[in-house]
Amino acid sequence: SDRGETSGAADHIRRRYAVSADDDFESIAAATDLNAADYGILTGYGFSATFCLAGLAAGRLADVASRKWVIAVGVAIWNLGMLGIGASNAFWQLLVFRLVLGAGQAFSNPASYALIADYFPEDKRAEANGLFACGVYLGGGVASLCLDMAESWGWRRSCYFIAAVGFALALACGGWVREPP
Repeated sequence: SDRGETSGAADHIRRRYAVSADDDFESIAAATDLNAADYGILTGYGFSATFCLAGLAAGRLADVASRKWVIAVGVAIWNLGMLGIGASNAFWQLLVFRLVLGAGQAFSNPASYALIADYFPEDKRAEANGLFACGVYLGGGVASLCLDMAESWGWRRSCYFIAAVGFALALACGGWVREPP
């Protein structure tokens, strides 16, 4: 019957994206009425298109402004997006904050690579850039720990915690990173 198929699809989505069914740990899928197509938009176009477009502006900004502040402000914007994701109750809210997150993340790479070019001599730059690029994949691996966090704390609290850590890192970047002359 249609009801059984719908219920089966909902159960699949809940199992795939759920943390728990209770109110404190409600799954992101249940809290925002998220389906598999919506999830695809959030992880695909909802992030990538914004990341690419914002990356163009970020590259230009890294050429004319303090790169440490480009990174710090970008990280702060990125974590505003994460904070908003944690507060979202509908797909459109998730999408808006996912766009904010993508825009903020776009500001990291151009300014970071430019700083690396100034910090390291030419014969060490490729190694330094490789190490920086490796961080993306290490971060992806660490992100899998978010599932454990979400199971323990709930997905919303996990988003808030990650955002708090990110804001601290933005402040650290602004305070400790030195802009070479």
